[in-house]
Amino acid sequence: MANHPPSDPLKTFENLVRQANRESVPEINAMPEVMRRIRQETGLIRERPLIWMTAGSALAAVAVMIFAIPAASSLLDPLSALMQNNPMSMF
Repeated sequence: MANHPPSDPLKTFENLVRQANRESVPEINAMPEVMRRIRQETGLIRERPLIWMTAGSALAAVAVMIFAIPAASSLLDPLSALMQNNPMSMF
């Protein structure tokens, strides 16, 4: 390994800039890729029925959970019928 004197970072950067300026920039046509992405995003609109069905399923799951949690908690506590404030709930 040879000992090189520490180089000046600014000089190194200037050399890279000169080298980059000598290179030719390739011509790029981005339109096909952009149009493909736009078409892909509009494809989400066609999936709206699936999104609505998913939202309905989630809403139904929440409704079932609202009724299931109190029912499950009453089954887990055997004395819950005795602790009700309503005296008719024991019959």
